[in-house]
Amino acid sequence: MALRRVQFNADIDGMTPKAPQFAGVQGDHRATDILITLDDRLISSGHLYRVEFMDCMNNYDTTELLIPDEESNTITVPLTRSITRTGGIWEVRLIVSQLGADLSEEFVLFTLAGRIYLDSRQEGEAGETHEQRGLSALISDAKAATFAADNAASSATAAAQSADSASAIAQDKAGLAEGAASAADIAATQASMAATAAGEVVEQVDIHIGAAQAAADGAQVAREGAQQALSALLAKLVKFNSIDEMLAATKTQGNLYYAPYNQEV
Repeated sequence: MALRRVQFNADIDGMTPKAPQFAGVQGDHRATDILITLDDRLISSGHLYRVEFMDCMNNYDTTELLIPDEESNTITVPLTRSITRTGGIWEVRLIVSQLGADLSEEFVLFTLAGRIYLDSRQEGEAGETHEQRGLSALISDAKAATFAADNAASSATAAAQSADSASAIAQDKAGLAEGAASAADIAATQASMAATAAGEVVEQVDIHIGAAQAAADGAQVAREGAQQALSALLAKLVKFNSIDEMLAATKTQGNLYYAPYNQEV
């Protein structure tokens, strides 16, 4: 966040105030923000915005394309070292443009310039260890490097601990998998034994069925034999009765008297 703000109002005719505004000291870097509030006539979703700077020696700089804040319609530009490299009066100019379908500029509007003032500063000759970025930046970089190294060491320790935890979890999972495989083997063995026993039961049932069928066949043969014997016996009885009736009709034969088996003498 900048320590200083310099404000301008911009419309299609120019920027106000006209008088130069103090914006810091030569060599400042992001210590000052230039805030430009846009007139409603300059606001459009199809417009492109940028800001140009030029010092008294015609040194020129421009920003990238900028996007106005939707609520305040302001554009903010930090004064970087590339702008504050020289002291004196700088012109600040807003450029508004719009591109056509072929990406060529349909129009370009340059506002009249506003002005900022940078106090000049004499710089001594830089030593061998002094860089353009400044000693404060070097010290900050050293601290940042130390902090980054500490974070890297902490991350490495955390990664090692995570690896140990992952290894322990993997070993537990392997043990569970081995137990499951053993249980599956036991279940497969039991299933095989049950299948064998079932096969033996089926064989015994087949044997008993065969025996029962043989007994039934034997009973049928015996029944048929009994019927044949009974039929033969009945035939003999019929024949015997026929003979008995013949003898009864004769009554006597010679000196012998015969009576049928079913009559009294």
